[in-house]
Amino acid sequence: MSARTDFIFQAWHEAGTSVSMHRHRCYEIVYYRQGRGSTRIGRDEFIYEPGSYAVVPPDTLHDEIRREATEVLCAGFRLIDSEFPSSVREGLYHDDDDCTIGKLLLAMQHEITAKPPLYAIRLNLCISELLVAHFRLWGVAERDKQDRPLYFARNYMDEHYQERIDIASLARMSGYSYDRFRHLFKLAYGVSPLNYVLERRIDLAKKQLEQTEVTVSAISAGCGFSTTAQFCTLFKREAGLSPLSYRKISRMADFKSSEHASMSSRPVDGGDAL
Repeated sequence: MSARTDFIFQAWHEAGTSVSMHRHRCYEIVYYRQGRGSTRIGRDEFIYEPGSYAVVPPDTLHDEIRREATEVLCAGFRLIDSEFPSSVREGLYHDDDDCTIGKLLLAMQHEITAKPPLYAIRLNLCISELLVAHFRLWGVAERDKQDRPLYFARNYMDEHYQERIDIASLARMSGYSYDRFRHLFKLAYGVSPLNYVLERRIDLAKKQLEQTEVTVSAISAGCGFSTTAQFCTLFKREAGLSPLSYRKISRMADFKSSEHASMSSRPVDGGDAL
C-alpha cells in the first residue's frame, strides 16, 4: 500500500472551543497529543484522550468539542494503487505504548517544517509506513483478507470488460451469493458490478468515437455490447448524447481548440516583417 501526503500540521486549541461539522476531500488522521473531548465521525461519537487518533475517510462529516486544552497533529493523505481501499475505516483508535503513530506524525511535521532535500518523498514514505503500523496495530488488513476476492474480481473485469461477463458466475467464484457480492462490491468501489463494467465500456467507446472513424456498430461490438441498439440506448443514458452526436460535438470542440491555438501562435502585425 502506498499513499500521498496532502497536508500535515500541528495545532493547539483552548478548552471550551470546538469545530463544527466539516469534511475533506482526502483521508485525515487527527492525533491527540494532549487534551480530552469528543469527536463525531459520521454517525458515531467518540471520546478522545492523549494517545488516541481519529481516522476520517474522504467526504465524511466530523466535528470536535474540546473539554480540555487540546494539542493535535493532523495529516491528510490519499491512497495510491491500494489493494485495500476499504481498509482505512473511520473511527477513533489508540496508539501503542511506543507511540508509533505519534512518532511518525512528528517526523512528518519535522520534514514539512525543515524542508530538507527530498522531503516530499519522505512525507509519502512516512504516511505509507503509518498506515502499515495502523493495520498491524488494529488488525485491519487481516480483516480485509475477505476483500481480496473482490479485488481479484475487479481485476478480472478490468481485463475482460469488452467480453461477456456473467456477474453471477463471478460472484460464485468469489465465494459469495449474487446479492452479497453486489453489496460488497458496491461498498468497496462505490458502484455496482454491472455499472462498473458499463462505465469501462462507455469510456472506451468515447475514446474510439473521439479518436477514430470506426463505425458505431463496430464500436458497439468491440466494446462488448450485445447489440448496436443496446449500445446507443445505454450510451445516451450515460453520456446524454447519442454516439454520433457525441462524435460530432467532440470533433467540433477539438477543431475549435486547435484553431484557437493556431491563432494564438500567429505573430501580431507590427509593421514590416523580416
